[in-house]
Amino acid sequence: MKKNRHSFLERIMSLISIVPMCASILSQFTNLLETEAALAKRNLMLQLCGLIVLMVTLLSTWLSLNVLLFLYFISLQLTYVTAALFVFIINLFMLIFVSLLILNLQRKQYFPQTRHLLLRWRKD
Repeated sequence: MKKNRHSFLERIMSLISIVPMCASILSQFTNLLETEAALAKRNLMLQLCGLIVLMVTLLSTWLSLNVLLFLYFISLQLTYVTAALFVFIINLFMLIFVSLLILNLQRKQYFPQTRHLLLRWRKD
């Protein structure tokens, strides 16, 4: 009878010791979420700044290249269509470059550590 009581008490004590461990895991998970939310906020601000820089860069590039190319092509006796084509190609390369930078920042925003942790817990 004493043996059963002793094993029952051991089981209760082991169950009670699980509670702080669960609280610790929950606390660590909450800290991870807070950290990743702060990183997501920072990345979102960088994306917004990147979009503003993209708009200003495209506008200034377009204006300056338009003026320079048209003046240059006029001096070479070329048509306005050729100048417009070169301006379009340069702006297209700028758009692709800055868009790839923004997409790279956007990939880092969606809580990768938390998703990895949740997937690992789901497998267990």
